[in-house]
Amino acid sequence: GLAQGRFFARMDGDDICYPERFERPVAMLGLRQEIDLLGFGAIVFNGSGQAVGKLPMRLDHAEICKRPWAGFYLAHPTWMGRTEWFKKHPYRQDALRAQDQDLLLRTHRHSQFSALPDILLGYRQESVSLSAVLRGRFYFSFTLYRQMIEGRDWKLIRGLLEQPLKGLVDAFAVGTGLNYRLLQHRAMPIDEKTRNDWEEVWVTVNAFPPAVHPKLAINRSGV
Repeated sequence: GLAQGRFFARMDGDDICYPERFERPVAMLGLRQEIDLLGFGAIVFNGSGQAVGKLPMRLDHAEICKRPWAGFYLAHPTWMGRTEWFKKHPYRQDALRAQDQDLLLRTHRHSQFSALPDILLGYRQESVSLSAVLRGRFYFSFTLYRQMIEGRDWKLIRGLLEQPLKGLVDAFAVGTGLNYRLLQHRAMPIDEKTRNDWEEVWVTVNAFPPAVHPKLAINRSGV
């Protein structure tokens, strides 16, 4: 609500930007006026800085919105969009752990989403907590139900039926320690170049205090 700029970007306070995290999305949004919301690729890393995979993603609006009842592959920490779009479509505070999916679900029919293939952010994830995963599924189910009733979109019932089954898969994956092998919606494999690029960013971030580093935009405060 306080933003005055042309574009609005958001990320989590414990994530790490690559040097071009703002430059490339701004350039794309400037070139393609029809895009309301843009995302990009992100590495998943643990507390020691080790890359464990990358977040799955889709690049064009049709693919991002192909199965709205199952969620949208447009990672929340990577978002950058037009400020006027965010002000027109504010977050619902009561959506709790599904604010991003709730917003995408409400707007995908009359908005334009896209994503850059570049990996421009490191997404910190210490571990996969089953309780957190199941809470997320519960709140996403609530979001589906509300949008199904308010928008009279009865196709979303498929998501309500799928969520309990996916919860069972989550429980098995976490219980057996096969988190990233079975939960491919949480982290996909990465190649050697991608891993090396991330390690360079990680080393650089930890070599300089955030306040004086000339290239990397680092957000540790949640602002």
